[in-house]
Amino acid sequence: MSFLRKLDLPPVWFLLSVAIIWLTDGFLPPLDVPYSQPAAMVMAGAGLGLGVWAAVWFYLKRTPIEPFHTPTAFIIEGPFQITRNPIYLAMVLFSTSATLWTGSALGLLTTSLLWLILDRRFVVKEEEVLRDLFGSEAREFFQETRRWF
Repeated sequence: MSFLRKLDLPPVWFLLSVAIIWLTDGFLPPLDVPYSQPAAMVMAGAGLGLGVWAAVWFYLKRTPIEPFHTPTAFIIEGPFQITRNPIYLAMVLFSTSATLWTGSALGLLTTSLLWLILDRRFVVKEEEVLRDLFGSEAREFFQETRRWF
């Protein structure tokens, strides 16, 4: 059980989502989305850029990026001015880009489940911790900044 608990991390869920999309490509008739591959490239680039930009802020603030570690700083700069969860949004964008690239109808479900898991399993708990640690600053930030996009 403890081994599975160690695997309960956002990057693992993200990689599982993308792997399912790629491995099941062709199982169902493909989605017919005009310009899906160029759109997928733009979305993947946006996800990568957003994720790296957010990771830089964790480094600059010298606070842990890993879930379930106690934050030592409250980040409201950079991509956090756009969304409260830029790294999780980056994962969902990249999963969506894999769906568009492959045309996988199953990818719509997989990406939706990834979003749901990230939101309910990680975001809600992380926001509780931030409220406890940073009080009114966190509550004000949550009111002013969207959870996703």
